[in-house]
Amino acid sequence: MIIATLNNENSGAKITDFIPLFFFILIIAAFAVSSFISWIRSFSEKVNEYWFVTISNMYIDRKRTNKGRIKRKYYIVADVNEKNMEAQCSLKVYNRAQKGDEVLFFTIGDSEMYCVYPE
Repeated sequence: MIIATLNNENSGAKITDFIPLFFFILIIAAFAVSSFISWIRSFSEKVNEYWFVTISNMYIDRKRTNKGRIKRKYYIVADVNEKNMEAQCSLKVYNRAQKGDEVLFFTIGDSEMYCVYPE
């Protein structure tokens, strides 16, 4: 489309008119490549450890960001072998879970522990 516009003598367009468009396309392409690489890497991640646990407590961790927004993380706490374990979960799991329910705690790599509701 750009080459056709530049070849048309009646358009009056110059190559410098399309420089912002080139930068925009470059940014979109960089984002697409980085997303594709993250997607490919996600296939190699494996669950290291997992536990089926009974919920003993739940809480929300609220932190204020630099822009004044409140960032929330939802946590579920369970007693496993007389130790308290806590795992981060999504809002959907947090709203659905109640004390006494069984959930699945798991770790990926050496990162934080996560929680899902088994179905």
